[in-house]
Amino acid sequence: MPTGQHSSRTATISAAYQHFHRPVPSFIDSSSSRDLEHTLLYLNVLANHTRDTTRDRRASIAEYVEEWTNIWSWTSALVKYFLEGWTTEHGLAFRDRFLNIFPRIVSLDTPGPGGDWDLEQPSSLSLMKNSNPDVYRFILAVWMFAVNTNHPSLHSMFYLVEASLVISSSDMKLFWSNCRTIGLSSNVVKPLFSYISTTVQNLEDHALHCLQTAFRFIYGFVKEAPGGLMRRFLTKETLTSLNSSFKLLPSPRRFAKLTPHAAVHSVEYLKYILGILTDAFDLHGPSAIVLVLRANVVRSVMYTSSLIAYDKENGSPPEIQFKKTLAQSFADFLELLPRYLCYHRVLDPVLQLLKKEIPAHRSLEGIPNAKPSAFHPNYSHFRDVLHEVKTHAFEIKALRDEFEQEGLVICANPECPDQGMQTHCKFSRKQCSRCQVTTYCSKTCQRQDWKTYEHRVKCDMYCEGTLGLKNVLTDVDQQFMEWYTLHQTRVHRKTIGSLLRQQKTAMQILFMDFRKTTTPAFFVTTIDRYTVDAWEHSVVDEALSKEECDAQISEFLAKIRGFRLAGYQTVVHGIYPGENYENVSFILSLELAT
Repeated sequence: MPTGQHSSRTATISAAYQHFHRPVPSFIDSSSSRDLEHTLLYLNVLANHTRDTTRDRRASIAEYVEEWTNIWSWTSALVKYFLEGWTTEHGLAFRDRFLNIFPRIVSLDTPGPGGDWDLEQPSSLSLMKNSNPDVYRFILAVWMFAVNTNHPSLHSMFYLVEASLVISSSDMKLFWSNCRTIGLSSNVVKPLFSYISTTVQNLEDHALHCLQTAFRFIYGFVKEAPGGLMRRFLTKETLTSLNSSFKLLPSPRRFAKLTPHAAVHSVEYLKYILGILTDAFDLHGPSAIVLVLRANVVRSVMYTSSLIAYDKENGSPPEIQFKKTLAQSFADFLELLPRYLCYHRVLDPVLQLLKKEIPAHRSLEGIPNAKPSAFHPNYSHFRDVLHEVKTHAFEIKALRDEFEQEGLVICANPECPDQGMQTHCKFSRKQCSRCQVTTYCSKTCQRQDWKTYEHRVKCDMYCEGTLGLKNVLTDVDQQFMEWYTLHQTRVHRKTIGSLLRQQKTAMQILFMDFRKTTTPAFFVTTIDRYTVDAWEHSVVDEALSKEECDAQISEFLAKIRGFRLAGYQTVVHGIYPGENYENVSFILSLELAT
């Protein structure tokens, strides 16, 4: 570079830093074009300076970080003023210029092959850590403005908000703070999902990368954010939005009309949605599954399996590719269903769906490479998983019918004289029509429970659920789980007998854990080691505090001691997956010849 040009550039950079040493005006008037012009000019100069590879970039970035407090004071003031509304022609022009510069001001990350992550990442992290007020909160505010107005800077803003969250993950305190900013703000969550729903309706090529980033951002947040924030993020409203998008994306007629670029992106979107819904299953349990089943998402999964071959044959560019194939995503999604089939609101719709024959393939007319062979390895794996779901669903249905034939009287009224009686024939039960959870043997018991034992309070709690997702565990479901647990002790009699013989104590506790697989995991402990083993095997609910967990263990121990006093040598502690990281747990006596 000629000496004169170099000196001129150095002088401009020095002037820029000097400009931001000035106090921030108490009011920035968009009509004051001279002051704003200089501010935007100098911000652009510094943004370019930190990315100039013809100079010592490390030194440029170090200088920028050192001066960041002054730069951020001016930048945050500009954000506040333009968000409050610059409506004049000059104000709108300045706002648009500022939005285009903003991503390069608040982050030193450079997208694409020109970036240097090892240099940019720690420097960008320093900007976020040294910002007061919080820079990420302002990033989200500007991002949401771009989303709501469909501003031309939207693509760079999507990249910025995702990259900044990734960068902050190097400092867990900052990362969790940023996650809280996202998860606790309805101004972020609702517009984001609204943007996705609107954009999916009409997949135009210019919006594909923004939509890709939106799905990737949600997926990454759900994977990494603390559980409490995930619960606020994955609400009934957001899950319903994802369900709608999922049903729309693979529509055969619609898919056939997409450009090849949009078709490839659509397959990637499906993978992200399946990944998010799978995490929602783990988080919310059966209530999320019921919501998805009612939206016929599982039906869409099975009847659009032709896309598995399309995904395999066409592939995706590395920059947008999800880490799993569509077949793997489908399989992961379906493999979670069997562990929740003891809930009748999960079992019944799954059975209705699986009673219909699933076609060997359903081609998407007009789309090349979308006609999978039945022997295609990816497609075969998907069908194997589907077959396992189908087999277990009909097994549980047969056992549930056997349980119903015993005619067990199940009644929530504490004063019911017939509670626990077996009629040995199918018994017609009454259910609260509002919460659809509580069961009674008669209308008389239902009225007594409502008036005397204030079922109204429990009913409100059940209907409210968590974040709009109603509780789905019924009294009958829990009784069936207890019955099924004892049934499994007979099925696995030899294994259990061998385990019990290894413990030479007067009182044995057999844990049967159904939370991960349809075949229970077994382990045996003694009453003296019960507390230690309960913590070690995560028997207590993850959502509870330590004090609540201790109280829960004490309650279980009291029941175990009660069985010991009654002369029982072995009890069973059954554990099933429940709602919101909670377990369905119970203690049963076991009479088993060993």
